[in-house]
Amino acid sequence: MREFGENFRPALGFVNRTDAREYRADLRFRERPERWLRTVDTGFDFLVITDLDSAIESADLRLDWLDVRTESNDQVRFRSHLRRERLDAPFEISKRVILPIGRHDFLRHEVLLSSSDTRRIRGEVRVQWGTFYTGDRLTFDALLELRPTRHFFIALEAEQNRVRLPEGNFDLRLARIRFDAMANPSLSWTTTFQYDNASESLGINSRIRWIVAPERELIFVVNQGFQHGDGRRLHSTVSELVAKIQWSFRY
Repeated sequence: MREFGENFRPALGFVNRTDAREYRADLRFRERPERWLRTVDTGFDFLVITDLDSAIESADLRLDWLDVRTESNDQVRFRSHLRRERLDAPFEISKRVILPIGRHDFLRHEVLLSSSDTRRIRGEVRVQWGTFYTGDRLTFDALLELRPTRHFFIALEAEQNRVRLPEGNFDLRLARIRFDAMANPSLSWTTTFQYDNASESLGINSRIRWIVAPERELIFVVNQGFQHGDGRRLHSTVSELVAKIQWSFRY
């Protein structure tokens, strides 16, 4: 349990809330079966935040009904989330969709299937469903990772959120592609493409990192942003080139 007074001002760092109390707890029971199963877990953890008068501001209870991992680190998990949020002011969660003031309780469930990242081809699928504020939300995301050689890595990721509320319906979609190329442990090149339909923007981040020696490295970064304009064409919004040098001198 932690308490943050109304006048708490951290000299270093930051605090999310003041005038609040925070309660945390977790418990896990683990079995280690023989043969091809490594671990079988069940358990829970929770976080509750109240004001100094003990009125609940937010709560998050996570129940891991079953979390199974094999010796090769493949995973199957079934989990539930029970959350409570209190909105002190109307919140625009999407364009022209405004959540009302008040307490909101929602219960969501999740199923995860994931293969081991030790394989050259790895996949992950996650499905979440349940109540969400005043309505319901269904989330589906999938990940595919390819490691054709030790020098190249490719990841394809997609997420779909279907939200249905009395205040309005909306769908959120996110797509991400990542390429990694590593000539050797000292020289690498990483490029990420990301698009979402909420902002209707495409972002590109490309970075080259060269470790000349321990604690001496050069980094070059290119950031490029595009957004849909008239006629649904993409037009450039951000173009940025950054060079970073880190060099330590010992004497």
